Amino acid sequence: MFKFVTALFGALLVGWILVGSATDASATHRRGHGCANCGPLPPSYTHKTKTVHKHVTKYRDVQRTKYFKRIKPIIHVTRIQPVVHVHKVTRVHTRLVGVPYPVHHHVTKWLAPRYVMTNRVVYLRPHCGCY
Repeated sequence: MFKFVTALFGALLVGWILVGSATDASATHRRGHGCANCGPLPPSYTHKTKTVHKHVTKYRDVQRTKYFKRIKPIIHVTRIQPVVHVHKVTRVHTRLVGVPYPVHHHVTKWLAPRYVMTNRVVYLRPHCGCY
């Protein structure tokens, strides 16, 4: 983690030096101000809007009573129960068949950082000592 932070800080420093030196050199004598425009650059922002949908269902329950006629039958039953003895044998023959089904596993792995080193030398005319 410390190596990553150090590399990121180094890359930001090199980028700031390259962008800052090019900006200072081009802005030194613009509109007759001399070195008044030298200084830090304002930050630039990038915005991205993500639309998230949320479906909400709301219920309102209303209770009411409706009466209707129900017939209550009264039945008298005499039951006769014969007894039949049945011996039933069930033989189960099991045959195993393999059925493939997909199981997805999502794995996130951090790879080692890949460094791309570039450099160049820019010779600027010495106009002022702001940088």
